[in-house]
Amino acid sequence: MKVTTKVRRWVIFSIVVPLLPMIFAGILKLGQGSGLEYQSLLGGTELYILSVTVLASTKNDLDNSEADFSSFRVYNFLTETLIVMMIIISMMFAAVYIHEHVQKIGIQQSFTADAGMLLGVLSTLNCIALQVTLFTAEKQRTRSRS
Repeated sequence: MKVTTKVRRWVIFSIVVPLLPMIFAGILKLGQGSGLEYQSLLGGTELYILSVTVLASTKNDLDNSEADFSSFRVYNFLTETLIVMMIIISMMFAAVYIHEHVQKIGIQQSFTADAGMLLGVLSTLNCIALQVTLFTAEKQRTRSRS
């Protein structure tokens, strides 16, 4: 299977499909005639759950791979960034969850939506780069076997 097919499949099932509820909510809001503000769609915990899930699935793929990453210099940097992003997003998720469900702690919804969207996009780009690196390393591994 080609690398692009694997990455495309990973993007569809790890990123696009989990975003469908937010996309449908946006379509419904537009259909109702109310304004579409991304803070109302992304101000909750859904984006953080999606980001942590994408990061965790990428980390799992990397840990279970038998590929040799010694020729990929950027791999260590991306992996360390992935772990740091996972920690920061998990902390933001905890703060937003506590604010929404336990007690009001004075978090601005627009700031958390902005920060969550930025971190979500950055972590997704990081995961895509790591998945491409993983598939390239696996492809080189299969070539060296034959």
